[in-house]
Amino acid sequence: MKQFILISFSLFLFVRCSSQIVAIMPERNNEFYIGIDNPLTIVAENISCQSIIVKTSSGKITGNSGHYNFTDSKVEPVKITVFIKQKNQVKKIGSYFFRSKRLWDPVAFVGPSSGGDIKKRILQNEMYIRATLLNSDFQLNAVVESFTFIVLPRDTCSYKFIVNKGSKFNANIINALQQIKANDTVIFKDIIVTWFDSKRTILPIILKVID
Repeated sequence: MKQFILISFSLFLFVRCSSQIVAIMPERNNEFYIGIDNPLTIVAENISCQSIIVKTSSGKITGNSGHYNFTDSKVEPVKITVFIKQKNQVKKIGSYFFRSKRLWDPVAFVGPSSGGDIKKRILQNEMYIRATLLNSDFQLNAVVESFTFIVLPRDTCSYKFIVNKGSKFNANIINALQQIKANDTVIFKDIIVTWFDSKRTILPIILKVID
């Protein structure tokens, strides 16, 4: 009976099937994320990379010579199976299961800030809102579709409420920012972004203006 042994070491996944060892190395972590490229390296002991064939149970895998890329559009279990081709015969030498997940939401920023205190002159010089993924090796930005801008003055109960399409501040927001004062509160809320497979509303930015 063949024995199947899985050994996890660092980011390498060593799979032994019978006497053959396969090393599967996702270049980011041991999970795949839908909607983006998931690069991985696959090599087999004493086997030329050109002789390796890689197949997936779901999604799509492309590449060759040890370097591959996996993409998927659904959250689902993924089985990567490795074969070798020798003397016109194809032999399975190992498989490994991965999880496919959605990326977490991006975080909205105005200039350097996603919330808290901000100097008046810095805020008044900004022209855009942006949304980017934090706590990740990925360099990914979302498309900002729209947001609502609110100014709560320190010295009155009145407030400004402006709806903006796109990421660039419209003329009404630019004008309102030129009138802000220290201790005013500025809020960017109802921030809708396109994030790979869907539109999402992400967390607001709440800023306290300081001199």
